Amino acid sequence: MALRLAFYILALPDASPSITVCLDRHHIESGGKVIFPVCDFLASEGWTLTEPTGRRPWLGTYTKNERRLLMSPNSHGGDVFGTVGDKRIRAECKKGKLRRTKGNPENKLVHEAIGQLMTIEEFSHGDVADSGVPSE
Repeated sequence: MALRLAFYILALPDASPSITVCLDRHHIESGGKVIFPVCDFLASEGWTLTEPTGRRPWLGTYTKNERRLLMSPNSHGGDVFGTVGDKRIRAECKKGKLRRTKGNPENKLVHEAIGQLMTIEEFSHGDVADSGVPSE
């Protein structure tokens, strides 16, 4: 979800050519097994790791068509943050597959994302808060 949102933001007309996505080990692995092969996914989308950083193989700077994707484990400022025009976007994304249930399954995920957005200490005047959740 976070990467798809980052791709969308980077494609906006006034977007900065660089965006940060924060994925930690829990987004990638569970119980010692890879649940999201992020390196393979980024390669399949045309992104190339140009500057590896950190202890995990997916961390670092990726490039594609003069755009930069900074992969960081630090999500204290949100899962996705970048600039569009004069606005800084900060988004919290929720993972997981939605299953048909009575009521609105997105509701719980949206509430969780909004709650996390409210705890970000780095908000500045004019920042835009956003949330992303999967849908059917």
